[in-house]
Amino acid sequence: MRLHAPNKSTTKNQLLRPVTCTISSSIARNQDISNMNKSTIVLLLAASMSAASLLLAAGDDACPGVQMESMDAACRNAAPAMYDLCMRVLSSSPPTSEISTYALTAANAAADSCRSTLHTGEESMQNGTFKGGVFHAWDYCVNYYDAAIAAIAGVQNQLRSCNFAGMAQGYIDAMFALEQCAAKLLDVDGTSTPTYGTVVGDRDLDMVAFGLAKPLIP
Repeated sequence: MRLHAPNKSTTKNQLLRPVTCTISSSIARNQDISNMNKSTIVLLLAASMSAASLLLAAGDDACPGVQMESMDAACRNAAPAMYDLCMRVLSSSPPTSEISTYALTAANAAADSCRSTLHTGEESMQNGTFKGGVFHAWDYCVNYYDAAIAAIAGVQNQLRSCNFAGMAQGYIDAMFALEQCAAKLLDVDGTSTPTYGTVVGDRDLDMVAFGLAKPLIP
């Protein structure tokens, strides 16, 4: 039976101790240029660099009037205690960009991680991996994860539309929902409960995303 997550805010005292989760990404490109002469290669490289510069400067997720900031400064200001996590989340972003670009990248990462955790939890319930207390804890968690994913989706939509008013509530609602799940898992077998660290890691991602977005919120 699914519970419905209450819609309310949390305070700093309610936050569990952050657990850093690892996010990694890699992109490989291979090009066959054996038949090109040197002048053609130079022209292609110049055009490619010019196009890349224009894309980085503009960006589909840029918002008018939003200040530029370096990735390092954005992460130091957003989440000093989780600086390394923040830098990993933004690792594929331009080294200097609009804060809204960084905020959307982090919100996307939080949403993707939450969806992955929920999928794993539900699959483990169905195939018998989770039993007893862990099963019942995850049965409790499912609706809270649904609520967290919905809250982050609202934030993503606001960031894409450059409409930041009231956006803080979405992050807070997601954080609250994830903490409810983490607390339930903690009651089963402490921090060694399966997926406990993953759930807290999802909460940490939401915290980093919130920190990056705070300068945008009126």
